[in-house]
Amino acid sequence: MKRKFITAMISTAVITFIAVLGFILMLNDLHTKPIPDNVNSDNNISFEISDTESDAVGNSESEVSSAVLTSSSNESSETDTDTDSDTQNDTSDTDMVGSENDETDSDNEDHVVIPYDGVWEHILVNRWNSIPDDYTFEIFTLDNGKQIDQRIYEALQAMFDDARSQGVYPTVTEAYRSHEDQQAMMQSYIDEYIAQGYDEKTAKQMAEDYVAIPGTSEHEIGLALDINPDAEYSTVEDVYGWLADNAYMYGFILRYPEGKESITGINYEPWHYRYVGEEYALEIYESGMCLEEYLDFKQHEFLH
Repeated sequence: MKRKFITAMISTAVITFIAVLGFILMLNDLHTKPIPDNVNSDNNISFEISDTESDAVGNSESEVSSAVLTSSSNESSETDTDTDSDTQNDTSDTDMVGSENDETDSDNEDHVVIPYDGVWEHILVNRWNSIPDDYTFEIFTLDNGKQIDQRIYEALQAMFDDARSQGVYPTVTEAYRSHEDQQAMMQSYIDEYIAQGYDEKTAKQMAEDYVAIPGTSEHEIGLALDINPDAEYSTVEDVYGWLADNAYMYGFILRYPEGKESITGINYEPWHYRYVGEEYALEIYESGMCLEEYLDFKQHEFLH
């Protein structure tokens, strides 16, 4: 009898100890468990921010929430994000959101500003050097309907005549564009990227990698040409190769060389040539500089 009493007492004590211990652990858990960090989207749906989503947001000044990340991911999961740019082929969901802190070309330390000095052949037009409001020129219309500054016609005709005499057949596929045409082209690129699922800000940034901002395009001054092969007689390799080796002799330069993208603000375009006059074209060709670098060099040379 005594043994049964002792056993009962021990069992009661153990059960009581376990209950007290469980209660203490429960209180401790309530005091230490973190509160989920929730943020509401515009439609008041709450999403919990996970560690990976917080990392994806990065240092955006716009305080992009995981709600935006999640809704963007859901809406664009089946969107084809392929574009003309090799750098855009592997686009993630966070790319769709964009960031205020992303480096922009306008902040790039490589860009230069060269004021227009009145010498039309040497005018610098890019996203940091807009076309002067009072800049004017006379338009000449080619046989295929494309238009150019009439002052470059003779040089262009001589270059094409010599190319054809050597069995290479180039043709002008794009030349002068009005400001309104440039705006329409930019908007068409923006609309295309938006249709692929990008927000308007990101679409605009992406479009500007391929289309000059209206008011900053060389096509608007009639000195720039897109030159491609007459496909019936020549290949791309024939025409681009011949131009790369010979265009400088007629006063034309490859305007957007490979490897100079951070300086010109435009991706490599082997078809885009610009008239600068024979003297500058020769020196640019021999130096390997792009127009921005060369004009900057000439400016400092003059100052010293």
